[in-house]
Amino acid sequence: MNTRRLTAILAIPFGLFFTTAGAQDLNNIKFTVTEAEEWSKLFTRSSGWFGGDGIYTIPLSGVESKTTSKKDKTLFIFSDSMLGEIADGKLQPGSKMIHNSVAILEGKEPVASKMNFSWALKDGKPESVFIPKTPNTGPTDYYWLGDGFVNQELNNAVYIFGYRVKTVSDGTFGFSEVGNTLIKIAADQKPPFDTYEQKDTPFYLDKSTGETGSYGAGIYVNTAKAGAPQPDGYIYIYGVKGQAKKLLVARVLPKEFEDYSKWTFFDGTNWQANMHKAATITDQ
Repeated sequence: MNTRRLTAILAIPFGLFFTTAGAQDLNNIKFTVTEAEEWSKLFTRSSGWFGGDGIYTIPLSGVESKTTSKKDKTLFIFSDSMLGEIADGKLQPGSKMIHNSVAILEGKEPVASKMNFSWALKDGKPESVFIPKTPNTGPTDYYWLGDGFVNQELNNAVYIFGYRVKTVSDGTFGFSEVGNTLIKIAADQKPPFDTYEQKDTPFYLDKSTGETGSYGAGIYVNTAKAGAPQPDGYIYIYGVKGQAKKLLVARVLPKEFEDYSKWTFFDGTNWQANMHKAATITDQ
């Protein structure tokens, strides 16, 4: 994101409500969207962290399909994030954009005193929490973040997809994704996560495949431990490709999540091992 064109990046959650119950006509879905004002206020800030995009939440209990309790904590992850001061609606000197940041919310209510934002420091100055350092990383690569989850079958480690991105021009969209990485954070680590593992994955589609794309845009933990209503024991990982964001899906058992040879991809009929045979399940 070009900082010269950036005035602020606001995180504004919305409520999504379907107007009819039961099965939906997928060609004519009817719904309404209303702002959840109490959540918007949680992110309306003028000091320290005051904006971020690419927002995901990860329940640190590992339970994704049940109501959060007062004792539970939720990890928020952000991609490009703004830090500094705003006075009279204007950015003050010294404000800085970093490429990712995190926050922890204690409990289930949007209470400002329960939300703690974190970022790294380098020589006393703000720095991104996650910085790519894998064998395939280029000298100017940085991370934008995909979805993540707590893997209860692998010591409750937090897994987050990291998209390796590099700047290619000064234009508004002067960036390009160049690789896909898996970030692993041990359960005992606290923000800003001084220690974490990262490794390249094969789940990036480059131009040689026809359309660029990547897996990790969404994760569904369809397990009993995660509270899924109809568990089949698999982790479903969604990807997108092309400008139309055509949707792809892979799956793997939680205990085999780091073994890329165990991943299978839906080809429209069956689950098979060749990522390049994955079918697009939506095309817009």
